[in-house]
Amino acid sequence: MLAKAIATESGAHFLNISMSTISSKWFGEGEKIAKAVFTLASKLSPTIIFIDEVDSLLNRRGKSGEHETSRKIKNTFMEQWDGLTRRDNDRVIVLAATNRPHDLDEAVLRRFPRRMFVDLPNLEAREKILKIILKDEELQDNFDFHYLAAITDGYSGSDLKNLAITAGYFPIRELLEREREKEKEKEKGREGEGKDLEMDLKNKYQNNKHGGDEGNDDDKSREIENENKELSFLQQTKEKTFKNSQKNPINLRKLTLNDFVKAKKKVKISVSQDSFSLKELTDWNRLYGEGGQVEPQYSFYYN
Repeated sequence: MLAKAIATESGAHFLNISMSTISSKWFGEGEKIAKAVFTLASKLSPTIIFIDEVDSLLNRRGKSGEHETSRKIKNTFMEQWDGLTRRDNDRVIVLAATNRPHDLDEAVLRRFPRRMFVDLPNLEAREKILKIILKDEELQDNFDFHYLAAITDGYSGSDLKNLAITAGYFPIRELLEREREKEKEKEKGREGEGKDLEMDLKNKYQNNKHGGDEGNDDDKSREIENENKELSFLQQTKEKTFKNSQKNPINLRKLTLNDFVKAKKKVKISVSQDSFSLKELTDWNRLYGEGGQVEPQYSFYYN
């Protein structure tokens, strides 16, 4: 989302690539595709090339079990990234996202001059995210976004989206429950009508039985005519009902704060502040990230 927002704000073209985009079963085809990505980006300049889960594409070289083709793709990608084969006025930026930056190759890290850690949103950020997610929804009057942001401490942006989706189901479930109750009432009414119709058919059968075979052809023609009239009437009724449903769409009740409180019991946080992965990311950001507070320790061969 951040990459798309940057591309939209800057008016640049957006290319989203991944390992599956570049890799191929044919020998040498992966390197050609990697080169073609930057050639296309140069022609569409200004362009943003975005790599999601970049650790799957540009992880450390020299690992045990690494295929030669994978290493060649990485080398070609980084050569094109350096811009040695492109014009100086080409405006191509590479953005990437990963939750495992420590798995990236050192040459890749050098090519990322800015390394920003996107932490879990704080209270103010959560309130803004909720307002964006719910901007097109029908909410109760004086909806308290601040309180909702306060009770969702530790929720990520995707967690807040899932929370809003779950809360939106409650008015729909209530509407479906009311419709089921109405259907039950209609079924009871239809059962009564069915019994009356059954009695009428029995009476007609008895009358026809006593009346003999005279006039059977006339009776059949009348029955067919009546059935055609009933079918025509049902078709007209169905069309009127459809038109009325279009004129009067179903109106759900407004979302309330209580819906989100109930949804919070079902949607839990996906990342804990005490999780090992988050601590690992925080430590890496202190060493190599933008605004890091700890200077990395280097070992020199020569004093």
